[in-house]
Amino acid sequence: MLDDEARLESYLDEHPGDLAARLVLADLLDDLGHLYLSQLQRWLVSQARWPDNDLEFCGLTGWHWWSSVSSAYRDRIHAVVPAAAQDHMPGGQWLFASRLEAEAILASALEQAGLLGSQPAPSSENPSPGDESERAASLEAKAALNRAQAAAKRIKEQQENRV
Repeated sequence: MLDDEARLESYLDEHPGDLAARLVLADLLDDLGHLYLSQLQRWLVSQARWPDNDLEFCGLTGWHWWSSVSSAYRDRIHAVVPAAAQDHMPGGQWLFASRLEAEAILASALEQAGLLGSQPAPSSENPSPGDESERAASLEAKAALNRAQAAAKRIKEQQENRV
């Protein structure tokens, strides 16, 4: 992760609702060839969505996505997962250890629901240097998603063991 990217990610951990910073991150990710991650950030901005980390009211810590919010918690609408993607989210509570993990899980659900485009398959004929960086970004995104899914599974198992 480059210094600029790391600084933006750190800033978003503290200010997840800063949509302008998300657009800056999306531009940077584009420049780095991380098109899938850039697309996710642009989707989050276009839908004014980000995971909820202000969970003191319910005694939780971490980053949470919600299936819906009542009128009393209308200010958490930013963390509601679109209905079409909810069937593709992991079972149990959508609580994650990090913002990046929460966003990676949402990206997978959005992609499965057809709300976020998948990465185009690279052309096998005369790949350009851009194709190589896109392939690397694709592998990086898939690895991040695999790590996030494994972490989500561990969190779910820990929650089940507490019950």
